[in-house]
Amino acid sequence: MTAHFENDARAVDWVLDHVGRDLRVALPLGLGKPVTLINELVRRACDDRSIKLQIFTALTLERLPRRRTWNVGFWSPR
Repeated sequence: MTAHFENDARAVDWVLDHVGRDLRVALPLGLGKPVTLINELVRRACDDRSIKLQIFTALTLERLPRRRTWNVGFWSPR
C-alpha cells in the first residue's frame, strides 16, 4: 500500500520506523531527486548520531569491494 505524508519530516519518521537507522541512499545524476526529503534525512542524521546515512551519487568514487557476488559483473569483462 502506498503511504502519503503531509511533509518531509513525517516521511522521514516513517522511513526510520520501517526501514531502520542504517540507511544507504542512491541519488542518480539528473533531475527528479526529492531534494527536500534528502535534506530532512541529512538534518536528522546530523542531529541524531544513531542514524547512519550514506549517500551515493553518480559522482561517488568509492570502489566496490570484490568479495560480494552481486558486483562480480562490475569486475569481470563481458
